[in-house]
Amino acid sequence: MCNISVVIPGYNTPDEDWRRCVKSVLLSIGKNDEIICVDDCSSVQSRCLEMMAAEDSRVKVVRLEENGGQARARNIGFSVASGKYIAFCDSDDEVFNDIYGKCIAQAETTNADIVVYGVETVWASDGLRKIDARRDQFVGEMPKETLIDLKDGCLFNYPWNKVYRKSFLNENGIRFNERAIPREDEVFNLTCVLFRARWAIISDIGQKYYRADGTSLSRYRRYGSIPSRIVAETWEKCWHDVYSEPVPERFRVDETLLLKEDWQNIWLRDSPYSLKERLCWLLNHQQLGGIYTFFKMATKVFIRANFYVRPIRRWRIKRLYPYAEDIE
Repeated sequence: MCNISVVIPGYNTPDEDWRRCVKSVLLSIGKNDEIICVDDCSSVQSRCLEMMAAEDSRVKVVRLEENGGQARARNIGFSVASGKYIAFCDSDDEVFNDIYGKCIAQAETTNADIVVYGVETVWASDGLRKIDARRDQFVGEMPKETLIDLKDGCLFNYPWNKVYRKSFLNENGIRFNERAIPREDEVFNLTCVLFRARWAIISDIGQKYYRADGTSLSRYRRYGSIPSRIVAETWEKCWHDVYSEPVPERFRVDETLLLKEDWQNIWLRDSPYSLKERLCWLLNHQQLGGIYTFFKMATKVFIRANFYVRPIRRWRIKRLYPYAEDIE
C-alpha cells in the first residue's frame, strides 16, 4: 500500500535541481510510496524526469500540455496520487532524511490531519539562511494564537512543510484555488482550518527552501487584486466561523489597499502593461497619488533592476528576518 504521495510541480526547472530534489525525496519515502513530478508545460523540454522514472519505479511523471501555474499542477498531481497521506515539494528544494516518516508517525499517534515541520530557508547567492521551527505538540483544531504564531514564524502559509491526510482533503473537497495565484497556498491552509482539521507540529527541520525568483515553479502570473481579495475573504470567514469573532485588523484589506496592490502588480517584470498604459491607469485612480506616484515607482523599478546588488539584498533580508545568519 502507498503510504505517501509527494507531488512536485516544476516549470523550466534545471536538471540538477530536479535530481537534487527527487533524490532527497526518495531518501525520505518508503519502497511502496510514490513521487509525482508534474512538468507544467515547460518551454525547455528535458529528459531528466523520464530518466529518473526509469531508474526508480517510485517516480512518476505527468507532463501538462498547457501552463496553468503551480496551483493547477498540484491539483493534477493530487488527482493521480494514491497515498494515504500527501505532501508537496518545490522542484528546486530538497527534503531531509525520513521527515515524511516522522510526520506520518506523528499523524498516526495523534490522529492529526496535518503535521507541520520546520524549514531551513537559504538565500544561496546572498550567503544567508534562517531556520524556522516550533516545538513538538498536538494542537488539535487550530487555536487562533497558534495560527498567528505559525504565520508570523513563516510556517503556516506554505504547503510544502506539511504532510496532509488525503482522506481529510477529499472528504471536504479541499484543493488549491487556481483563482488565488500567487497566494493559493495561504487560502489552501486557511480552508483546512475552516474545516476543523486536527493539527500537529514536530520540531524537526525537514526541508531546505531555496529562495529564488520562482521561475522553476511556474511562469503563470495573475495580475490584479483578485488573490488578495480571496485571501482577505477567507481570513474573514475563518475568524467568523471558527473563532466567532471579527478578524484582526492586520488581516483585513480595504479597497484602497487592493488598488495599491493592483498598482504594484502592473509593474512586475513580465507585466503586459506599457509605460503609457501604467500612467493612464494611475490617472484613473488619482487617490493613489497621481503623477508623483508614477515617477516614484518608475524610479524604484529602475534602481532595483540596475543597482540591486548583493550588499543591498543582504541588508533587506536581515531587516525582514533579523535572525538570518551567514551560511558557513
